[in-house]
Parts: sequence; structure tokens; C-alpha cells
Amino acid sequence: MNVFITGINGFLGRELARSLEGRGHRISGSVRSQAKKVDAPTPRNSVLALDESFDDTVFAGMDAIIHCAHDTSRGAYDLNVQGTRRLAEAASRQRVGLQLFVSSYSARRAAPSEYGRAKWELQNIFLEHELTVLRPGLVIGNGGLFARLYGLIERYPVVPLIDGGRGHIPVIDIRDFATAVDGVLVARSVGLKGLYLAERPSLKQLASEIREISGAKSLFVSLPFRLACLAVWTLERGLRRDLPIGIENLRAFAANQSCDDPSDLGEFVAQPNRSLSEMIRWAYMASKNQ
Repeated sequence: MNVFITGINGFLGRELARSLEGRGHRISGSVRSQAKKVDAPTPRNSVLALDESFDDTVFAGMDAIIHCAHDTSRGAYDLNVQGTRRLAEAASRQRVGLQLFVSSYSARRAAPSEYGRAKWELQNIFLEHELTVLRPGLVIGNGGLFARLYGLIERYPVVPLIDGGRGHIPVIDIRDFATAVDGVLVARSVGLKGLYLAERPSLKQLASEIREISGAKSLFVSLPFRLACLAVWTLERGLRRDLPIGIENLRAFAANQSCDDPSDLGEFVAQPNRSLSEMIRWAYMASKNQ
């Protein structure tokens, strides 16, 4: 299939491009500036910024488009919603047969984060038009939120865990995510697809595996949720910038504890049974070999 990936030089876009091309698809994509082209995993790229006009014909001849592009800047809610919607409408005008939007497990109507609320609004727009929504949990690989968490544990001698790390996190290996996306493309499946393992490790399990595999000597300290939020909020306000794990990440983690949404991963991945240790070790090796 001819597949177009927006945000192709991001963590998920890059990994999807490599995996899907290896499975026989012809991949092209977009980056948000001319300077980003040099980092993209394929030479067949266009510049498409969410807040700029573009030529619809960039999607001509495409069998599918995967919407990965997302601006994570604070205050970018309207930019993400309106920009992604314009891309989807342009793809429809060019008769792209299948559109996949990459949402998030944190997408909720009343999500505490701007990121979660933007993903929620967009996934509903895509579902209303009978398109496809991919809703992954925490993607374990060489990038994204997982890499930021890994970096904190690897670098700092003391790492706080909210409420002792008792909360649970839906996770998926980046390789299983790519396999599932390929399955969705081949089956031309539409609707909402929850992509994460049925068994959800606790934050403490995840952090402990990272510490062991990285060889870090971090001391884990239990911190009540409210105190953790106050500390992170104070730091972000004082530094005037977001931390690797920021206040919105903490609030989204807490909000997700009351959710137990079913997974559709088994529909597309026959045996998504890699251990948590194996997933993290693979991500660690990928980071060292980049």
C-alpha cells in the first residue's frame, strides 16, 4: 500500500515508517519544517505544518494516511484540532481510502491535560466520519514518554514514585504497535482500536525493571500524589518550562487509574506476550545503537 505518515520524524512516525516499509508498504510522509527533512526516515517527504496552508495533492495516490503529527507545546489545543482536521479533510478530497488517527489512552472528555482533551476531540471527529482511531497505551521504545521516564531513572539518584508506584499503566511494545498498525491497514479496519497489553504493570514494576536493566542506582521514594503535583508545579513555575515528566503527565496518570478499557491488540497481534523486561531491554539496546 502507499502509506503517508504525518509527523514521520517523531518517535511513533519514524518507527512506523521503518516497520511498514520493511513489510512491503511504500512510505512517504510529512515534517513540519524544511530543516526537519534531513532527520526523516525516508526521502519521500513533504513539509506540512499544522498551522500553514498546503497543497491537497500531496495525498494524491495514497491508499492510507496515518495521522501522527501533534504539537506538544502548551496552548496548542486549537492548532492540533483544527490542523489535524484540515489534513483529514484534504485526504478525503483526494479519496484516500483509509485514515488512521493516533490517539492516546489518556484521551478523555474531562482529561486533566490539554493533550488528552485534544486527542479526545479528534478521535471523536474521526469516529463520526467512520475512520480509524488507534489508541495506544504507553509505548515502550526508544522515544516518547517512556524514554523520558527511563532517562530520569538512569540519571537521578532519588526518584519519587506517586503513592509508592501502586498505580497501573497500560503498555505496548513499539514492535507490537507497528505490527498492529500493519494489521489494521491490511484488514482496512475502521473504528476505535485499543492497543495495549491486557495485563498492566504497576508504576513500581516498570520503574524497577528500568533501574535493573539500565544499571542505575536510583533510590525510589514514595510521594503522595498531591505532594508530587505541588513539587512538580513549583519546579515548572520556577524554571518557566515543562519538566520531562510534568504536572499534566502526573494528573493524566492519576485520572487513568479509574479506567479499565478493553484492548483490541489480540485482533492484530497473534502473540503479544513479550515480558516487560524484554520490552524494556530491547528499547535500551535500540537507544544505544541509534
